[in-house]
Amino acid sequence: MKNVLILFLLGILLLFSGIFIVDEREVVVITHSVKDSKIYSTGIHWNLPFYGEISYVYKNERNNFVLIELDNSVTKQFEQMKLNIVWSVNDPIKYVNYLNQYGRKKFDENMADIIQTRVIGSTIKQVSNDVDLISYLKNNPINILDVNSGIKISSVNVSEIRLISRSSSESLPQLSAESAYSEAILIVQNANKEKQQALDKLKMQNPEFYNYYSLIRQYQMTSKNKSDVPAFDKLYSR
Repeated sequence: MKNVLILFLLGILLLFSGIFIVDEREVVVITHSVKDSKIYSTGIHWNLPFYGEISYVYKNERNNFVLIELDNSVTKQFEQMKLNIVWSVNDPIKYVNYLNQYGRKKFDENMADIIQTRVIGSTIKQVSNDVDLISYLKNNPINILDVNSGIKISSVNVSEIRLISRSSSESLPQLSAESAYSEAILIVQNANKEKQQALDKLKMQNPEFYNYYSLIRQYQMTSKNKSDVPAFDKLYSR
């Protein structure tokens, strides 16, 4: 009887742990392999727990900002353009597979390449200045389907244009706000790691100075004013 009760409870747990809900703004893609994925639309669904990777994909339009370097042969100027891209997911399975295979950074770089080659590259031939470019992009609808990443680009608007001197220009990262934030976090993490490695080395080579440094840092973090910090001779003698 006890074993039957345990099996019954495990069955109930298995039943409820496999339930997932999809709202009207999204679809769910369950991926078992690159060639085996299934889309679930709005409603309550069940999937065998731990079988496949579940990805929630929003169908609504999204905004990305990308940076484009443009050698404008018409205006004879070298420019950096910040563009606001409106896009949505057209093929959820391709979109999920692309992100899983290449990551968000590659996704943003791919989007920037599409804008540069299929939008800006063709548009710049039809305008004579930046004002016309801004107006053209604003008033002409765009419908670009990318078969690789499974997205549809529906709008491109110029957010900012600034001139860059040729001597100081470098290749700019073509990243969205999300990827730029991720890159910034990674830089901070690497810097903190290098700092800790330097402190560990200092602690081994000169423990006395390390303790003195740590004490100063402690006062720096906790002291509200100068009166909270001991005089230099008393501080060093601790």
